[in-house]
Amino acid sequence: MASPKAVVRLDSVPAWTIAFGLLFLLLAWAKTTQVGRDVDLAVLTALQSDGDSIVPRGPDWLLEAFRDLTALGSLSVLA
Repeated sequence: MASPKAVVRLDSVPAWTIAFGLLFLLLAWAKTTQVGRDVDLAVLTALQSDGDSIVPRGPDWLLEAFRDLTALGSLSVLA
């Protein structure tokens, strides 16, 4: 009798694992190419107010939330 072969079946891997793996690869590719810089520039430009480039567009709490998220350790990230 032949011994069974070790086969990895995709239906035994959770779909979220595959999705997050593909998302990670996409983000890694985008960050190492010009695409990542273009996306960063587009997001930062969209969040600037028209008159003053230092003051972000949106409510007052948005500035604090951005500052907290970039700190990576604030209540916004840990909660």
